[in-house]
Amino acid sequence: MSKRTLCALLAALTVLTCTAPAASAASAPSVTYRSSGGGVSLSVGGANGGVYGAQLTLTVPGSHVEAVFTPAGGDVYSPACTVEESGGSTRITIYLTAENPMNSGTTLPLGTLNLNGASLPSSGELTLLNRGLTVSSSGAVALRPASSGSGGNSGSSRPSGGKDDKDDKDDKDDKDDKNDKDQPGQEETPDYTATVLPFGDTSRGEWYYSAVQYVYARGMMSGTTANAFSPGGTTTRGMIVTILHRLEGSPAAPAAAFPDVNQGLYYAAPVAWASANGLVNGYDNGGFGPEDPITRQQLAAILYRYAVSKGYDTSARGSLEGFSDAAAVESYAVEPIRWAVGAGLISGMDNGTVSPTGRATRAQVATILMRFCENAAKA
Repeated sequence: MSKRTLCALLAALTVLTCTAPAASAASAPSVTYRSSGGGVSLSVGGANGGVYGAQLTLTVPGSHVEAVFTPAGGDVYSPACTVEESGGSTRITIYLTAENPMNSGTTLPLGTLNLNGASLPSSGELTLLNRGLTVSSSGAVALRPASSGSGGNSGSSRPSGGKDDKDDKDDKDDKDDKNDKDQPGQEETPDYTATVLPFGDTSRGEWYYSAVQYVYARGMMSGTTANAFSPGGTTTRGMIVTILHRLEGSPAAPAAAFPDVNQGLYYAAPVAWASANGLVNGYDNGGFGPEDPITRQQLAAILYRYAVSKGYDTSARGSLEGFSDAAAVESYAVEPIRWAVGAGLISGMDNGTVSPTGRATRAQVATILMRFCENAAKA
């Protein structure tokens, strides 16, 4: 794996820590459908901004455990289509994700749902995710038959994942975006030390200031709002494994046996994959804690295991003897923490501790990211 790709990994990971932006003032999303072969073709209208993930939940009367969903477009992945029967009805949850925007303008083709002729409900629950897989829109959504010109997919439309409908200008813009030198992971970037930050909560002279400049200049991290970085904010365990899962191409895996992992949520398939590949372990109580803020030792362990699984050089080792709380590092995290120290990713806190059980803040992640890209990422 190249240094550029490794930096992109952490850049994508860091984007996940951003909080959900305010809902757009544009028209609320809606879902349209029409018959398509043996099922119904679903499409979202009013999808404002770039949509990189979508989750639609429908409750259909009767038993429909045989329901099958096929996403629109080969470059769109559907890691989750769960079917749960209860109380005389069936709850169906569809989840889609992609590396590029799935929508063309405000129209987002979802795919085809086969219910063996059953009728769809008049409403459902829809969540749209932006580039960082943070929520851009969420709530109840109306379902209605697609009329001519409504923007819904017809049965004869060629599945496109939102790309075939783009004009030449859109295609050119996409290529320009990908070639932009300021994209995450690109090595030819302006001098980050000259970057002016728009964040009122990030002051020059703070220990993390240059790291925030570094990640912001390269598009690796943005603010939680237009004028706030939230350096003390955290990220969750579910978010970490989700980005690693996407970097691997979102491979399928048997469902993980964690009772607190809702199979209808975005992190279900990533947790299953991470568990199957030995990247994560559950707690002693059998749970995974997908919504728990990730600790510094947990983050080090997951990244270390991922690096090992990919065959990266993880031979660096640092001593923990200089940290007053070295004994607090749990046994599973000793080698990962030593690796992180030896690779220069972690240098400890101001009070001389390594703080293994402390939450990994956005400021700390920005610093780890900068150190990783400058010191630890090897071709």
